[in-house]
Order: sequence, then structure tokens, then C-alpha cells
Amino acid sequence: MFGIGPAELVILLTVGLSLGGAGGLPLSTPPLPPDPVIARVAPDACLLHLETAGLDAPAAGSQNLTERMLANPEMREFFAEVAEQVMGLARQTSPVGPDGVEAVGTLLEAALTRPLAMTVEKFQPPSPEGPAQVVASLVIRVGDRGEAIERAARWLVDSSPLFRFETVEVGGRSWQRLRNAGPQSGQLSWGINDGSFIVAIGPEALESLVARMKESGRKAPAWKATLEKRLPLARQSTLTYFNAGEALRIATSLPAPDRKKLLTVLDASGLGKLETVGCVSGMTLEGVAASTWLGFDGPPKGLFAPPVSGIGPRQLARIPADATMAQAWSLDLSAMLATVLGLVEATEPRAAAEFRENLERIRAVAGFDIDTHLLKPLGPDWTVLSVPAPGDLLPSV
Repeated sequence: MFGIGPAELVILLTVGLSLGGAGGLPLSTPPLPPDPVIARVAPDACLLHLETAGLDAPAAGSQNLTERMLANPEMREFFAEVAEQVMGLARQTSPVGPDGVEAVGTLLEAALTRPLAMTVEKFQPPSPEGPAQVVASLVIRVGDRGEAIERAARWLVDSSPLFRFETVEVGGRSWQRLRNAGPQSGQLSWGINDGSFIVAIGPEALESLVARMKESGRKAPAWKATLEKRLPLARQSTLTYFNAGEALRIATSLPAPDRKKLLTVLDASGLGKLETVGCVSGMTLEGVAASTWLGFDGPPKGLFAPPVSGIGPRQLARIPADATMAQAWSLDLSAMLATVLGLVEATEPRAAAEFRENLERIRAVAGFDIDTHLLKPLGPDWTVLSVPAPGDLLPSV
């Protein structure tokens, strides 16, 4: 018998419960209908926001092919068996004991199967004036499982001698707030409020979060409305928003010995103009879809420069109708080599010069130019597919 630590336990439970969950399904597929409380959690501005819709029971008669597959009894039994095996292993080997496994399992199951919102509203790095400051929150819609969730959270809190909480009143409700924790004393709070398990950290984080959740007529923040308009899905499973521009401004404001080089890399790579990263996943009429949007301040450049051709009907026509798997992308290796060399030259001119000299030596000795004779003939259009025939993947370029 072998032992596992807390990190390994969390990984095992996450894998097991994401496979088993409620009804033996992957995370938020199929998704529950939109939760009105979770919809009000997002603040007007933030650094990071993640929403999951929660897990619904699959309908065997659904028009969606993925949902019909997940509703298959054999598929459900397989996922449930894998989850049970993982949970059994955790119970036998965990150093926190059976009660700890059950407590962690209860919280993870809620996080993986119920509507959830996690937000990092603000982050201020440490400075000579004081330590780092964070305003963040976690909301899980636990419904009628509030008592079980609260017991699990209390077990975890009570089992740690490092943290002590006291009861405080906020918004007419009782909450547990951390005390005697140094510079951030009293800024971490948790509790159950109207069917939601809430954790908040930072000055006034709990107060502002509860106020938003009670605002029944609250409209979606501009950044969220824009993201959902750009990446619409009828049945949304997850939504992720990252304010890359603010993150870069925080990073570049920190003292660094090579600040000028960092700014040069950001500019040459195109990262310096990245403002927004948004991801949405969910179910379409017949299957599942996941989309990512990169928002830039001005036209993308560097590593993010748009391809000359892109993926269109001509590229997709290469894929046979009976293909079991296909992936198509646009990748101009010749242009990529030039971009990477330019990036290296902006930061390490000597290294770029040595690389070019080596390329020239190869051309002079072998009569073979890597860019002219290999990368450019490959072209920018790539397709990898699998067909129901002898053999494995059949690449097409």
C-alpha cells in the first residue's frame, strides 16, 4: 500500500468526480439551464472570471449526438465505475483519513456538478508600502445541499490549526471570518447564503458580492455581454474571461533588472497589445463546441498575426465525408521562422546572428536552404485526419 499527499488526493478526486459526478458525466456537459444568481455575480470589472453551468442529466431522446451518447446506460456505468475506483483508492491511501476524503469529495463534487462562479476582481502586487492585496470570490450554487457543504467546509477548517474563524454579521446573515492571520486579518470569509456556498477574500469583497447577488435587475457587465455576443452558444457550459491587458500592466509595473528587454519581447511577440482572452464552451444543435477570442488593442501582430489564407471551404474539402476525426489549421512555418528570428534579434542580437550563420553554412555545404526548400513548399494549410481504413492517422499537407 502506498500513501498520497493532499495535492495528489485533490487530483484523484477531481478526475474521479468529473468522470462520475451527478449521473456519471463530464463537467457541465450537458449544462444546466442558466442560473440567475450566478449571472449576477460577475463584477463590472475584474482580472479573471470563470463560470460553469453545472451538470444536467442527459436526455436519451435529445437531438444532440453527444448528449445521446452520454445518456447511454453503458457509458454512464463506465464513468460511475471509474469514479468509484478513484474514490476507493483515495479512501484507502489518503493521510487525511476517511472523514477528510468525504469532506474534500463533497466540496469537489459540488464544484464540478453545480453552477459556479470564481472571480479575481483585483490584484495589487506587494510593494514597500505593504503586502499583496487580493479581492476574489467563489460562489457555488449548492441548493438544498447547503448543510452537507457547510459540514464539509467546517471539517476542513477545524482540521487545520493554522486558521481560526469568528462569526460576523454581514447583510443580516452569519458568516465565518478569518482572524489573527497577519496583514490580511479578517479579510477571508465564508458561509452559506440563500442556497449558495460563498468564499470571499479582500476588503469589502463579501459585502459587494452579496449586494450584486441580491440585485435582481442587474445587467451583465459590458465585458461579459461582449464575450457572449462574440461567442454565442445556445447551451453554454463554461465561460472564462481574462483581462490580459490589466495583467500585463501589473507585470510591467513590477521592478525588474531587464525591464527594457521584457517590453521589447512583449512588443515583438505581439503580446504587448493583447487586451482580452475569452473562452466559451457548450452544446450546439448536434454536438459540442469550444471557442476562444483574443482581443487586441489594434491589429494583431508578431506571433498573433492572422494567416494569409485561413481555414475555408477549399481547406475543408480535403476532409472525406467518412472521416472519424479531422483537424485543420493554418500554420506558415516560413513566416513563423522569420517572426521568431525577429523576436530573438530584438532581445539577443548575437544569438540571432549565430542562428542565421548556421543556416547559411547548411545551405553552402548541402546546397539546401531550410526556408526555401522545405518550409515554403510545405505551405500554410495543414490537415490531419483519420478514416475508417487500415492504418492510423493519415496526414495531409
